[in-house]
Parts: sequence; structure tokens; C-alpha cells
Amino acid sequence: MSLKMDHNNVGYQLGRLFAVYELAQRQALPGLNATIRDKYFGAASSTPASIFPLIVRGGQNHLAKLRKEKPGMAMLIERELEEIHSRIEPAEPRSLPRSLRLQDQGEFAIGYYHQRATKLSNDKDENRDLGEPQDQLDEGGEQ
Repeated sequence: MSLKMDHNNVGYQLGRLFAVYELAQRQALPGLNATIRDKYFGAASSTPASIFPLIVRGGQNHLAKLRKEKPGMAMLIERELEEIHSRIEPAEPRSLPRSLRLQDQGEFAIGYYHQRATKLSNDKDENRDLGEPQDQLDEGGEQ
């Protein structure tokens, strides 16, 4: 399984985006029983325009907390969010569509799991797993 950062499918990129916002939530609220995946995965993969504004708004709260408590991790997550957002066009067909076709819903799931399986890298090329919370990084991005 390999992350395809350049894959041009909006479903795939939205799946990646969802995975990174989930990571931000898990890092900000360790020990949380239910994540955005439990509440929003189905709706995010089928009707992204109605759900992603809520996810992004909540994600900003999680990132604010991380900037205070884990600034290195916040920096890595924000960098990944910027990279993914740069691949989503502000106009159709690659913006936040009202609905995704079944095939694109499959791409969403693939993008989600590819992103979770990949690593976040800091400037020194150290890796942090996206799948599970890691130890706190300091402001320089080091443990």
C-alpha cells in the first residue's frame, strides 16, 4: 500500500484529508473513545460538502490545542493539511462535491487508509506514524 499524493481523484484526496483531521483529533484528545471516523466517515465519503465544513471547523480547534501542547506535531499536521488542500480545486469537479459516486467513495476509503499508513516527516526526515498517536514533539520537531 503506497500513498499516491498526486492521484487526481477528489474522493482519494478527501479521504487523505479526513485521515489527517482524524489524526489531529487523536493527538489533541488522547484516549478519546470515538473519533470523527466513528461519527462522520459514511457521510464524509458520500456527501462531503455537507460534512467537511464541520470537520474543518472542529479540526481548527484541535490544531489550536496542539499548537499550545505539541507544537512540533501541530506543525507536521498543518503541513500535511496544506499539501492536501493544495490538490483540491476551489471549483467543481475537484472541490467539495455535494455527493460522491460509488466509485469515488471507494477512492475515499483508499485515500483514507493510504494516508493513515504513511508517515509525517519533519525537516530532518524523521518519521511519525499517522496511524497511532506518538510522543510529543518539541517546537523544533524533535522528540
